[in-house]
Amino acid sequence: MPRIEVFERVAFAALALLAGTGSAAAQHLWTVDDNGPADFATIQGAVDAAADGDVVLVLPGTFAGFQIASKGLAILGDSVAPPTLSGPVSVMSTSAGQPVVISGFSQLISVPAGSAAPGITISACAGAVRIQDCTWRGQNAFSQATATALRGGSGARIVNSSDVIFVAAVATGGNGGVSQVALTDLSQAPYGGGRALDLSASKLACWGVSATAGLPGTSHTQANVYGEEGGAGALLDGAFLFASGSQLRGGQGGKHSLSSNQCGVAWGYGNCGDGGAGLRLDAAPSSVFVQQPNIFAGAPGTTSCDPGAYYFDGHGVGRVLVHAAGSTLGRVPGPPRTLSAPAYVAGTSIVGLTATGAAGDLVYAVAESSAHFQYDPALGGVWNLAYPPQPAAIPDAVIPSGGSVSFQITLPAVPATQDAEFHFLQLYVADVNGRTFVSAPRTVVLAH
Repeated sequence: MPRIEVFERVAFAALALLAGTGSAAAQHLWTVDDNGPADFATIQGAVDAAADGDVVLVLPGTFAGFQIASKGLAILGDSVAPPTLSGPVSVMSTSAGQPVVISGFSQLISVPAGSAAPGITISACAGAVRIQDCTWRGQNAFSQATATALRGGSGARIVNSSDVIFVAAVATGGNGGVSQVALTDLSQAPYGGGRALDLSASKLACWGVSATAGLPGTSHTQANVYGEEGGAGALLDGAFLFASGSQLRGGQGGKHSLSSNQCGVAWGYGNCGDGGAGLRLDAAPSSVFVQQPNIFAGAPGTTSCDPGAYYFDGHGVGRVLVHAAGSTLGRVPGPPRTLSAPAYVAGTSIVGLTATGAAGDLVYAVAESSAHFQYDPALGGVWNLAYPPQPAAIPDAVIPSGGSVSFQITLPAVPATQDAEFHFLQLYVADVNGRTFVSAPRTVVLAH
């Protein structure tokens, strides 16, 4: 769709018309509530009924996970009391021009009966996927009466998807497991927890994301004191990651807990699991650019036995970064620029925004009908809209000495033939030295 001019000035001395504003048409607004009048009692029911561009508004409650396939939708949780998801979420097989927006959910997942699933899986998506104000948790590994142990599920698993952005999100890996076999079995190694972010052949940008690997499994075998490496805060395999103001924390390595008697009769030796890397670039070369990085190694695994007395080599190690050959790692100047906006606005087209940054920043708010993904070092981040940016000639706001400013923009009213529509927003920022930056993006849905 073409860019649409906004036609009302905002109440701020340095503000002007917001140029370049658009929206993505939606056919219908569906409601979901697990204990009250609504269109559906389950999110999956609404997703199945919805058409491309529709919006699903989920009221407070606890709901099963859901799957979006080959469809562009906005799934919005209640902003006052975010709904809870009790199962995993999957977004898959979208085409370019089929954006998916998920906003305002927390997630609690119990131990599965089989393999540990990620909290959210995004796979084979050519369309934009925008995740904001959500908490994801991988499933805990199921300790099994076999020789096979399991790593916990990833907080977020992203595969073959080229346009994914997380904003103000939390991703936590599930807990690792151990194989429940004979006390003297060599194969009872404790696994590390699940990775927080697990990327393969994908592009992800993060603003204000906390990514922490899961807790390790604890083994009680006396035959083998080896443990698996803890999960990574972010693991990349042939992927791209931009992370601004985000935390990547590796998990503790697998550990052992033996009684004094078991330590005395143990005949194996070795290290417990290494701590997981805060950032692991693995296998195929990857590219990572970080702004104001906050990256931590996981603690190494432990054993309750005295290494000197019982022939164990002791504990593993922890590493902040594991850097695969051929990969690129770069620093982006800061501080991060952020944007706050409501995910859902009903009954008005006036939207309040809050920008944070450095004193003297000139702030230009841009909104468009579709989302994109373009990393530009000259902008210090990933531009979420049509590239190159086309801000208005006059800024919408100036950041004062306090570091933040609130202002309003007016978006086009929702047409009478529609219930709601998407707007993808981002700030283009010029600092006092003329350097340019981009803020965290936001998606806003307007409704009648």
